[in-house]
Amino acid sequence: MGSRPRRVSGGTYKMLTCDGNTNLVGDFNCETFACTGRVYGEKTVTAKVLIATGTVQIRRIRCYSAAFHGFSVVRTRLEASSAFQSRGNITFRGTIIATTVNIEDTIRMEGTLTASWLQARGSIHLDQVDAENITITFKNISTADRINGRNISIERAPFSFLDRALNGRELERNNFMIVKQGITGDYISLENVTVPVVRGVDVNIGPGCKVTNVYYRDHLYIDERAWVGHYEPYDDPVPPAEDDPDGPAGPNAPAGPHAPGMPGAPTAPDMPVTPVGPDTRTPVSNVPMNSALKDHPPFGSDGFCDG
Repeated sequence: MGSRPRRVSGGTYKMLTCDGNTNLVGDFNCETFACTGRVYGEKTVTAKVLIATGTVQIRRIRCYSAAFHGFSVVRTRLEASSAFQSRGNITFRGTIIATTVNIEDTIRMEGTLTASWLQARGSIHLDQVDAENITITFKNISTADRINGRNISIERAPFSFLDRALNGRELERNNFMIVKQGITGDYISLENVTVPVVRGVDVNIGPGCKVTNVYYRDHLYIDERAWVGHYEPYDDPVPPAEDDPDGPAGPNAPAGPHAPGMPGAPTAPDMPVTPVGPDTRTPVSNVPMNSALKDHPPFGSDGFCDG
């Protein structure tokens, strides 16, 4: 049997270190909060710097910066006025609000992530993402529920020479990202992404993408190695945030909260975006629709890829 948890009473500390099995009783204020093992608290921890590994279950964490390393399971509402960083195998259940979010290796998040800057690299599994600037470089099969932002770039991480030599074909088959509901932004660049709906001002659908509906305001490029079931320009307001993956969405339904042209949404500069990627991309007006693919779209009735 394990030892009984150590109880620590709330108060003000310069540095609070929790090792092993610890129960936090009351609210805490400290400059540095470091914990390993299992830490539980039903109140609020306020710290300048938080560093954690292991199981952290605290009702609310308020800090300047937070870092989770190794194998960690976290359940909290985390508010970081500066940065949130995760490196390792992280399972996060709750809410993250931060200025900058940096994710490396693996994260599985159940909840909402809100930030000004999000940079993620690795095996990424997210729910709702709301961020001004989003860069996701994924490995293996990654997922998200919905992504809203202004500048959005999602692409596959490059394979090393050794990876290609050992199992190149398997890597090609099992490296893509599924966004279950949709992607909304101003400037969007995608590669190897499967998604039912994309809407934005300037949209670049890169190689390996499978998109059922695309709505664009100013510019749209579709790579010849991508599949798009339906595309059309729109005038403000932007098309709906919820779409039926079995058919094209109507252009006049209500828009999502971060959609271009909606009240409070960022204003896009009046200038074209330089296309990113190889020169194989063709302006959408010159891309023929593939009737064979259209008869067999890559999505099932639930909006997921049927493989």
